[in-house]
Amino acid sequence: MKWTEPSKIFALSVIFICLPLFGMGFWYMIGVNPFKPITINGDKELAKYSSRGTGTTDDPYIVEGINHKKMLIIKNTESYFILQYCKIQTTGDGIRLAYIRNNTATLRYNTLINCSILLYSSDGVDVINNSFSGLGGLQIGASSFLSIYNNSFENYGISFVDEYYGPGYFSDYVPFVFDYANNTIADLEIEFFFNYSNSIINEQYGQIFLLKCSNITIQNQQIRNAKIGIFVYRTNSCVISNCEFDNCYYGIYAQYVVGFDFYNNTFCYELYSSSSLIIFECSSGTISNNSFIGADNFMGIRLYNSKNFTISRNFLQGCTQGLFFEYCESILIWKNHIEHTFYQAVFVMDSTSLIFYQNNFILSDITDDELSQASEHSCTSILWYNVTLSIGNYWNTWSGTGWYKIATSTDNYDKFPLTNPVDIYS
Repeated sequence: MKWTEPSKIFALSVIFICLPLFGMGFWYMIGVNPFKPITINGDKELAKYSSRGTGTTDDPYIVEGINHKKMLIIKNTESYFILQYCKIQTTGDGIRLAYIRNNTATLRYNTLINCSILLYSSDGVDVINNSFSGLGGLQIGASSFLSIYNNSFENYGISFVDEYYGPGYFSDYVPFVFDYANNTIADLEIEFFFNYSNSIINEQYGQIFLLKCSNITIQNQQIRNAKIGIFVYRTNSCVISNCEFDNCYYGIYAQYVVGFDFYNNTFCYELYSSSSLIIFECSSGTISNNSFIGADNFMGIRLYNSKNFTISRNFLQGCTQGLFFEYCESILIWKNHIEHTFYQAVFVMDSTSLIFYQNNFILSDITDDELSQASEHSCTSILWYNVTLSIGNYWNTWSGTGWYKIATSTDNYDKFPLTNPVDIYS
């Protein structure tokens, strides 16, 4: 048979149309829709997806070789199983384990592209020799007694999360009992320090976790592209100085820390949208001489339910909001420079006894001339000037006469606005 040109075109068209349909049909025949998440709920479905094994400790189910572009969920299982040699390419959670019986699951030799592994309420999971490329990491929620070995991360690394459906919020349940070794982010080791005291940490790491430590100094780190650069939890007396954080989703996250001093550090943001420095239920510390530079895509300094801090001589540029306070008490904000914030430079909520003076607030991208560069809501005893010195702040949107109005549920003003910017380093 001699093929004419139209016949060739027709035959090729049939091939290109039918091959993808055949491939889709194959996925559907084995029960996998490539366009929807795979959910393995319970032991019967776990057995269905396994290639071998009986689900016992000596002969675990083997689930392997899944190549999928949506999430893989395994939940509510009692049997022993190994998930291995899978390739998941999606966004958000790639592999999610939830409510797995203690000490029954192993995740090994899996490849995750732009997605994470989330462990929720699943104790005793072994996470070994997995590879994460793009924006993905290992997220741990309400899970302990883990074994985490030889995992490599391009970005993000390891973090603790709070809600099953809301990764990104750190949990009060941080596991203190697990084994780990040889995990890296961008070829730098991820290190956990448990119950350390009287130590100086200056060796280079990709991520640092301080858990129940005391009198620790971290210095001279260069941390890039981590979900969280340095996590400080239930620690007394911690100093972080002379460190650089580039494109970390959270640069520093401090939770339940007493005595926290943070100075001479630099944050640069180009890619991610989050917060540079989060102080959560901490007390007594200083935040000074730090630089926060971004592209309208991150929050500069955020304090939540914290008290007795001095924030001074910090330079913030290109934040969504420069300073954010919620449920805070007794904080002095003095000689900071905040410019080109996407929203208001300062937001204060449900707080008391905060004093702002000799700060520069320049060119917040507010669209209404009647809006202030600062906002407070449900607060008491918030002062926007030093009463003794009769000195307020520099607001480049001030009219030049009268008081500067603060956006608030009750009337509040900077009664002594400054005519010229302050040299914050003098």
